[in-house]
Amino acid sequence: MILRTDGIVLQTYRMSESSKIAVLYTAELGKVKVAARGARKPKSKFGASLEPFTEGAYVVYHKEGRDIQTLSEGDILRFFEGVKSDFDRLIHASAIVELTDHVAVGEEPNPILYRALQESLTCLEGLPADRSETAFWFFQVHAAEALGYRPSFDRCAGCGEAFHRKRISFSPRLGGAICENCGEEGAMTLRDETVQFLHRLQSSDAGMAAGLDAPEAIRGEVRRALRMFVEYHTEDRRPLRSLHFKDQVSATTI
Repeated sequence: MILRTDGIVLQTYRMSESSKIAVLYTAELGKVKVAARGARKPKSKFGASLEPFTEGAYVVYHKEGRDIQTLSEGDILRFFEGVKSDFDRLIHASAIVELTDHVAVGEEPNPILYRALQESLTCLEGLPADRSETAFWFFQVHAAEALGYRPSFDRCAGCGEAFHRKRISFSPRLGGAICENCGEEGAMTLRDETVQFLHRLQSSDAGMAAGLDAPEAIRGEVRRALRMFVEYHTEDRRPLRSLHFKDQVSATTI
């Protein structure tokens, strides 16, 4: 069966001297692994359509039950050139596509997850380099919704009551921010400002998210809370290589 679908390149690796394997997250097929024969040749017909973070229109020869499908065409729709212009943007673009690869389940299309991936890369292009992590957080909260475990930030995930500036905690098990009455052992305490930031992030589109900012104390809580939430709800709990690399680079420059 010949299928045409838009997709975003998550990763590629060598197949042979002249060919490569690409992992695409697509609108029609979900995550699909394709063989692109001749893609490593200087004058390949695929051109730059298989570069990481690229969104393209692809033609796939698809056969049910086959682990690797065959790619016959690839045309660039959007190159997301801006995400490659700075180390921090590149790192967080890598984290976004790597997390997509972790959470996407085989060839199961998920239009909301695909849109979250698109919008996160769009958001990343519009952010100052020192706030590029916001795009990664944007992806985490919107991907969670796409996968059916949307965290609650506007009211208590335990009892459903609105927050009244009392002590607020965060519980991945209960599904988000929780009030003082629903507090549980091991839950992470959050500032009211952190919960408000997370709620705005969750309610934003890519353009609005690019305008969000907060002090480092709030950003640190956001970072830890979302990491806890994703790890709790994700079967593949391997640390993201891109963020680990960033930590190593930061450690050597201190």
